[in-house]
Amino acid sequence: MNRALNILLLIAGSGFVVWLAISVFGDSDSASKDLSPPVREPDSPEIGRPLSGDDVGSMPDGPLTPRSARRRSPEGPPPDLEDAAAMVESRKWQDALSALDRILEEAPENVSALSLRGRAYVQADMPRMAERDFRAALEKGGESVGRLVDHAAVLLRLRREREARDALAKAVEMDPTDPRAHASLAKLHFDAGRKKEAKDAADAALALDPTNPLAQSVRRQVE
Repeated sequence: MNRALNILLLIAGSGFVVWLAISVFGDSDSASKDLSPPVREPDSPEIGRPLSGDDVGSMPDGPLTPRSARRRSPEGPPPDLEDAAAMVESRKWQDALSALDRILEEAPENVSALSLRGRAYVQADMPRMAERDFRAALEKGGESVGRLVDHAAVLLRLRREREARDALAKAVEMDPTDPRAHASLAKLHFDAGRKKEAKDAADAALALDPTNPLAQSVRRQVE
């Protein structure tokens, strides 16, 4: 019995020594953790800032548009309207459309930009888009002989002859001395088979400008 009591006392003493060592020196793993400098995790899109376009493009799943399919706005200062007009005159319609889209984003009421974009759409063989822009320019108070003539030409391509004729009649009324409206009206009548009206309109245009190529062409064909 004395032997068993001695064994119990020995076990209890060992446990006390272990407890005392932990209390004094602490757990080695926890101590090393406390002494280590804190680790800074890299920023993530979800924490600390809103999602940017690049973050969205790099996300793997979901209904978001991939980065490769997103349309990127051209860099640099906003294009000048004169630069866009030069692009249209040079028939660089892709560059013109890109520039005019940016201009109209900031100034959607700019009738000159609308009219230029309409001409660029004509060059791109997109008459419906061109008609939309010409009509918008006219509705926003930008009536002029040139815009009415341009609008009428697109309306004719869309087989809307009555509207085209009305637009040209308004152009002639606005400025009877402008040969463009008379020449376009001559072409409209000729295409519709009205040779007498075509001849009269062509003669009116040539009286104002003997070098007008459209009026000259119609006049030769009705002789």
